[in-house]
Amino acid sequence: MTDHVISTYNSIAHEYASIFSEPTDYLDSFLDILPLNATILDIGCGPGIDVNYCHKRGFEVEGFDLSPTMVSLAQKKNPQCVISLADITDFKSIKSYDACIVSYSLIHIPKIDIPRVLSNIRACLKNTGYLYVSIHEGESCEKLLDEPLNPSLKIFLNIFTEEELSSLLVQSGFQIVETRRKSSSSPEEFLFNKLIIMAKTV
Repeated sequence: MTDHVISTYNSIAHEYASIFSEPTDYLDSFLDILPLNATILDIGCGPGIDVNYCHKRGFEVEGFDLSPTMVSLAQKKNPQCVISLADITDFKSIKSYDACIVSYSLIHIPKIDIPRVLSNIRACLKNTGYLYVSIHEGESCEKLLDEPLNPSLKIFLNIFTEEELSSLLVQSGFQIVETRRKSSSSPEEFLFNKLIIMAKTV
């Protein structure tokens, strides 16, 4: 599954970076609750749009992604930040961060692996850490869909319900702070509602 996701994102990376050039939904709301000079880890940072925005807002930011092409784009956009090649499913940090951003990264991970991934994310956060998660919301399922930016390619999606993701977060040591939604209407996006959950460690 990982090789399949890497191949697809390598193929669409430049177009993705061009189309999705704005910070992720409600990112300012999340950054506003963080302490001054907070350290942030962007997990699945893609072409580094959010890394760049957080850095401009005065935060110390690092990021990683599993697509070499995405990492290359992110490094070029953020020469002042550490951007690494890594896989969220086996990531373990030796550092502690004030916050993690996981924007549309969990959607490419099989449900069986989500508890372990969230546990690893919790482990890299400080005891007063914060988490931003965005996913596609709908009837809980796993499926292969046409990639909107290149319908000749397939991409694996893990679709969550709010109850499902909230429960997984609580079980992994988080308390929900805020929940937001946004509809998807662009032909470049999957036509699922976007669910954004901001949480803190407990």
